[in-house]
Amino acid sequence: MASLIESSHTLVWLPPDFLNEITEYVATGETPEDAAVNAIQWGRACRVSCSLTREPKVVRVITDVRHSNEALIAIWKSGANLPQLPTTARQMRGWIADPSNAPILRAVEKIEAAGCELKVVPLEIAFFSGLGMLNFNNNQITQIPEQAFAGCSALRQLYLDCNQITQIPERAFAGCSALSWLYLEDNQITQITERTFAGCGALRELRLNGNQITQIPERAFAGCSALVCLSLGGNKITHIDSRILAGCGALQMLGLQNNQIAYIDSQTFASCPALDRLSLAGNQITQIAPRTFASCPGLSWLCLSKNSVTQIDGQAFAGCGALRYLDLNDNPITYIDPQAFAGCPAIKELGFGHNMVIYEYLSDSPQNFCEKFNAFSRYVCRSQWAMFHQAVSAGKLPIVDVVEHIKHLKNCNLIYERVYLVAKIYAKELGNKFSDGGDPQWGEHHVCDNMIIFYRALTDVVRNKYEALSAEQRDVVVGRIYAIAREDAGLAADAPAWGDPLYWGLNHSKDNILRLIDAMADF
Repeated sequence: MASLIESSHTLVWLPPDFLNEITEYVATGETPEDAAVNAIQWGRACRVSCSLTREPKVVRVITDVRHSNEALIAIWKSGANLPQLPTTARQMRGWIADPSNAPILRAVEKIEAAGCELKVVPLEIAFFSGLGMLNFNNNQITQIPEQAFAGCSALRQLYLDCNQITQIPERAFAGCSALSWLYLEDNQITQITERTFAGCGALRELRLNGNQITQIPERAFAGCSALVCLSLGGNKITHIDSRILAGCGALQMLGLQNNQIAYIDSQTFASCPALDRLSLAGNQITQIAPRTFASCPGLSWLCLSKNSVTQIDGQAFAGCGALRYLDLNDNPITYIDPQAFAGCPAIKELGFGHNMVIYEYLSDSPQNFCEKFNAFSRYVCRSQWAMFHQAVSAGKLPIVDVVEHIKHLKNCNLIYERVYLVAKIYAKELGNKFSDGGDPQWGEHHVCDNMIIFYRALTDVVRNKYEALSAEQRDVVVGRIYAIAREDAGLAADAPAWGDPLYWGLNHSKDNILRLIDAMADF
């Protein structure tokens, strides 16, 4: 049976000067009752620490105690027996198991044992019935004994992050009826069962990020009715069934980012009506089923970045009346239904960054955004320059192939120059330092380093070319924009006008960069 003393860290001890100080203080009392009162007052004013002096390395383990009347009086009355410091694991276990020392053990509220090179959770922990917080982060723990926390009925916070735990025994935390925060991040846990968290009815926050979990069984959290925050990011989960979250009616924050989830069923979150924040970033989702989030009327923050979504259907976000932030960055989206965001009247931030097709439309309302995006993504290019631009913006042309294509463009030097300038601006936006290293051809040498920078440079070259035209040439270009737009709309030449062609073309010159390119094809 392991003990902390075997790893050079004493679990509980009161330094010798503690008894000397308390004895001097209580001696001022005229009666035993006065002495007890003095002991209690002294205990409330001090912090009891624990350090190991038998090793050169002194480690502070206990940082605080709950100064209950019973425990302080017991410590005072049993003072003559305490100076015998256990020096072996056997003595330590015997001292902890001695019923006469139970009041002292109950007084310990917090144990800090992070970074102590522990390989197993000591079974002696079960004797600390008053323990409220236990920190075993950054150790080498590989397993949790089945009864390790059986007697920790007062335990509220348990930290087991950054260990080497591969599995959790069923009902391992069943004795922790008060447990509210359980952190198991960055371990090697491969599975959890329906009974892993049985008895955790008070659990409010559970973190399992950075493990090796591949699937979650049905009703895995059914007994966690108070659960508010559940983090499962950075695992290998491939599917989330609606029954997995059964019983999680209080859940407000759910993290499923960086897994291998390919599909989200429309009933996946049906058991989570209180859900407020949801992250599904970094998965393999290709489509969003209609009304997937309708069962979460209070959902205000939703992240779907870094997936493989190609289109947004009209009912994808139906029922999301409270949604304020929606992140769809890094998705190869080519079509958005005009009614896709009709059910999201509260939306304030709509993120489509790193989808090169659409970054220039982000300041528009969702409705205008959809119209312009669809017109852009489905535009039939009329020139080679526009086709090249569209291939880059839609991600159909890999960045590694960009260099060879640019060499054949007459605007290549302008692009190189603009890549350099945009790279400096982009670095400033991100708060990064930028250095060209004295390379006069930096833009050419780094033209394919970053797709975002390259696309911005490509678009800026087009905009700058338009701004450099004479007034007469601009009139020709905006007139062509008007004609191309009507043609795209399928209108005959004699169809009713949209107003003055030059005025309309000028107002819509920035709607579609491909249309502008084609309108300037011979300039």
